[in-house]
Amino acid sequence: MSENSTWKELLEAPRVFLYGLLGGLLGPLVALAGAVGVVYAATGRLPAFKDVTKDDGSHHRAITLAPPLEARASWVRYGGDLRGAMLEVKARMRGD
Repeated sequence: MSENSTWKELLEAPRVFLYGLLGGLLGPLVALAGAVGVVYAATGRLPAFKDVTKDDGSHHRAITLAPPLEARASWVRYGGDLRGAMLEVKARMRGD
């Protein structure tokens, strides 16, 4: 193995790492967006969070298909709930 090929491999390492990092982060997001796109094209509806009540009276959230405007609103509500929970955890960690 020559000294030139060793330097070449060392200089390629950051680029290869970056490609792997981007592929690992963007690949699943692209796959998820593609799946949602296929569902929307087939049904005209988007995934949304809805509160569901079981027969025994318990409440929980489920992901269902809803019209686009309702789906967007449910994701905004979910984002607000998540932000509130994150702020609560941060406050507890600081001891407030």
